[in-house]
Amino acid sequence: MLHAAAARLQKAFPALAARQPDGINLNHRLILFVVTFATMSIYFLPFLLLGKNSYITIFDNLDGEFVMKYLLVATRKALTFDGSSPMAIIMNGLPRAALPSGLNVSILLFYIFPPVWAYLVNSMCAHVIAFFGMFLLLRKHFLTDEDDYLLAGALSICFFLAPFYTTHGLTVAGQPLLAYAFLNIRNGQRNWKDYLIILLFPLWSNIALIAPFAVTALLLILAIDWFRSRRFNKHFFLAIVLFASAYAVLQYQLINSILGSNTWVSHRTTWNRWLDFAVSLNLKKSLDALLTTNYLTGGFSTLPIILAAGGALVLLIARKRRAGTLDVLAIAIALICLEFGFWDWIILEVGRFDSGLRAFNGSRYTLLLPLFWMLLFALSLKEFKRRNWRFPIVWCLVGLQALAILKVNTEFINSAKLLVGRQVFEPSFNRFFDEDLFAQIDKFIGRPKDSYRVVTLGIHPSVLEFDGFYTLDSYQNNYPLSYKLRFRPIIAKELDKDAALREYFDGWGNRCYIFTGELGLNSLCYGKWHRVVHNLQLDTTQLRAMGGEYVISAVEIENGAQHGLRLEKEFFTPDSFWHIYLYYVLPANPNSVVSVTQTATAAKDNRTASAGGQVP
Repeated sequence: MLHAAAARLQKAFPALAARQPDGINLNHRLILFVVTFATMSIYFLPFLLLGKNSYITIFDNLDGEFVMKYLLVATRKALTFDGSSPMAIIMNGLPRAALPSGLNVSILLFYIFPPVWAYLVNSMCAHVIAFFGMFLLLRKHFLTDEDDYLLAGALSICFFLAPFYTTHGLTVAGQPLLAYAFLNIRNGQRNWKDYLIILLFPLWSNIALIAPFAVTALLLILAIDWFRSRRFNKHFFLAIVLFASAYAVLQYQLINSILGSNTWVSHRTTWNRWLDFAVSLNLKKSLDALLTTNYLTGGFSTLPIILAAGGALVLLIARKRRAGTLDVLAIAIALICLEFGFWDWIILEVGRFDSGLRAFNGSRYTLLLPLFWMLLFALSLKEFKRRNWRFPIVWCLVGLQALAILKVNTEFINSAKLLVGRQVFEPSFNRFFDEDLFAQIDKFIGRPKDSYRVVTLGIHPSVLEFDGFYTLDSYQNNYPLSYKLRFRPIIAKELDKDAALREYFDGWGNRCYIFTGELGLNSLCYGKWHRVVHNLQLDTTQLRAMGGEYVISAVEIENGAQHGLRLEKEFFTPDSFWHIYLYYVLPANPNSVVSVTQTATAAKDNRTASAGGQVP
């Protein structure tokens, strides 16, 4: 059938038959086109049909990053150049400089599409770019033989299927395309398109997750080349400078804050989160990083690749051949995994010279690993292809790796289940934010949302922020330390009940939540679970002083009345994911109620009273 189709194509397009670039068999081109088109169509279909009823990853996505990007556009702060401009809806006026630059494709899409479609369009584009970037990289620099065409396509499909955190744009998905451009320049094949890719990549990625690590890797390649050839590749160096400069321009607010231009001190300066100094635990972390990629990159198993690399090395040794690039990639992967596992020791020593470096997570070289793993996989399989029995082993390993990746792609799996009417454990996008349910709460309160503040219990603050409520609690990568110190007394007695909670909040604190000793860290409470907190001890006086008037809770608070919390009403529907208890925070002294305006003014005074900067 494929031969007949190829013949028809040749007849319809004689030029195609006369000239086949790179000598590639037309049947192979047709096979790859059909398989790729079918794979992409099947992959995108559930999201296109379900829309806002799709399942979208919650952890480190809908619970924070996604909503922050939406709010930047919704509050018209995305393109604000004043870093001190407050985001009133978050933490009584979170400074604009604490949030990412609005000059990013993943944010600008919210101007064009409704929130869920901004996310889905961004995600689909990232996956498509992941495929074509990997294919270009492999065909140009690694799998260049004529009979490598289908293998390059198959590995590109594997990379396409990886469940990257596409809320960060091309941070991971675009790395092959970026590597393709840099390797072209390194090899002297300079083209304006390569420079354009390098220039535009920062416009669609996260500086904190990729820039420091990609730049150091590129500089290391530059240094090794210089040492080996005794020639300095100035064009490659200029490309690296262009790459770093583009980030500096786009993320100018972040760069300025690092240099100390902020009038507030970041909560990150008090981080004390790296405390694993047991060598056995460090080795286990390194082994885990070796066997499974970072969750931001998909969290997929690398065992089939390890098997392929091990087999390829045996074949190379048997033939007394040098592995070359395969060796380099294997060593790089091992070193990155070791650095990740022993980062606690590294930051302990580095922190002796500058304690501010504790605020920087330098263990994120693991975000480069999916690219390295795929390149190692490609070179390993290429060695197998030299043998007569290459076909079954090569394609079995590719199939196993594709299944290993697809197995952990919960967005696709859960959305596919929802499409055919099956239930999944976590909520869809629509049920997670449940705009109708929270509109009922807004109507019941009957006041402008900016006239009061709320905190949440058993539910992510991002749900309330998305639905327009002004929250005191939030999930932020960066916010003023003064705010954390004001918020802590509210939950101080609860933190005293659980050492793990206390360490989590005091040593990290990105999740500035209403924690309870009874719920612990796993505090998310689904509507179908009727959970009760029996002895909640909050400082409601401090909560009220910060403007907090309501606790929107997914759990029943049994002793609420004893601590100044009055149950107003329960909210739920048969289809709701949440069962909400609305509590009013009674003022300790009705004559001394602090207004939201006064609270916001006080918060601003606290910020301007401190000097310091934020750290990425």
